[in-house]
Amino acid sequence: MKIRLLAQDDWKIWRQLRLEALQYSPESFGSSYEEESNWSDTDFQKGLSTSNIFGAFEDQTLVACIGF
Repeated sequence: MKIRLLAQDDWKIWRQLRLEALQYSPESFGSSYEEESNWSDTDFQKGLSTSNIFGAFEDQTLVACIGF
């Protein structure tokens, strides 16, 4: 497993994982699936550029993330 800071270019894989997590574990977030599923691509790109979000990768697949 490799852990690294996600870059703005990672927004597509982060979006996919985050929306899935919001659907299945909404109590873990201060937001909702309904709200973030309406975000634009730019909103997700901005999210990665304004926060420190680390991703855990198995092979080349993002399997977990944490933000500060």
